[in-house]
Amino acid sequence: MVFADRQNFDRSHYDFHYAHREFLGEVRCLVFDVQPKKGAGNGMFQGRIWVDDQDYNIVRLNGTYVPRPRNAFFFHMDSWRLNLVPGYWVPAYIYSEEGDFSYARMTSWRLKPNRALGL
Repeated sequence: MVFADRQNFDRSHYDFHYAHREFLGEVRCLVFDVQPKKGAGNGMFQGRIWVDDQDYNIVRLNGTYVPRPRNAFFFHMDSWRLNLVPGYWVPAYIYSEEGDFSYARMTSWRLKPNRALGL
């Protein structure tokens, strides 16, 4: 949850759509909506990123990973970074909250008797 994608965060694996400009504190940012391309793989980031408009470092990311595994789930996250040294941004805050885990539960099955078999 600290990284959007450590290995393949590029235009060949993701679609980046410019949303708007925004200030995060005193940092001028470009805001992009990010979607993985079809067939890019599993565990790909989907969400929104804030990039500083000077060195193009990620300042904040908000989203989750997709597609959801069959018997598990990915948390939604909101990760903020701080600029400790010029050009060096480190994760400072990571917030995650999930409230509805009902989709991960197995549902019960009911079988109807087969009248043709005399059951």
